[in-house]
Amino acid sequence: MRHLKPGDYRSMPWKNGKGTTTEIAIHPPGSGVAGAPFTWRVSIADVPESGLFSRFPGYDRTIMMIEGEDGMWLDGAPDGPIDLTKPLVPRRFSGDWEIAGRLVGGPLRDFNLMVERTRATGLMSVVRETGPVSLAAPEGGQALLTVIDGEVKLSAGTIVAAGETLLLQSGETLEAVAEAAQSGTIAVVLVTISPL
Repeated sequence: MRHLKPGDYRSMPWKNGKGTTTEIAIHPPGSGVAGAPFTWRVSIADVPESGLFSRFPGYDRTIMMIEGEDGMWLDGAPDGPIDLTKPLVPRRFSGDWEIAGRLVGGPLRDFNLMVERTRATGLMSVVRETGPVSLAAPEGGQALLTVIDGEVKLSAGTIVAAGETLLLQSGETLEAVAEAAQSGTIAVVLVTISPL
């Protein structure tokens, strides 16, 4: 299990150059958007204005707003616009689609999971209440816990603060307690990636 802090993340421009992304974790190590193909990637994107998203053919994407007043709509999906106006609500779409983000108000930040659909599947959920948190990495897969707001305390005494991540490898499990920030808010993202 790795405890990742903001200094371990990588910042980079979007593939289309229209914004910036903070890459939290990617698999396999050494892969990347501009290099060898990756199986999955977890990142946070800063969206400064409306515009086209980068296309990622072959990938399934899950995205949710984590900061921003009014959110945005994703235009271009076959069944109509995708609603990203509510914070901490994951939405899925295909990286094959030509998607445009339409901001309702000002800039925002979103949390992203991308998974190459012939090699793995990914699930994202959010813990929004204090109490126990359990997470397990599937056999041959990985799992991540990223604290957006509040903190998570492990039984061994380790504290995962806001902005930090735990990365679990195949078969590893985690039992912890989520605690709210001074403001009374909490948001912990749980991601599991299972190989096909």
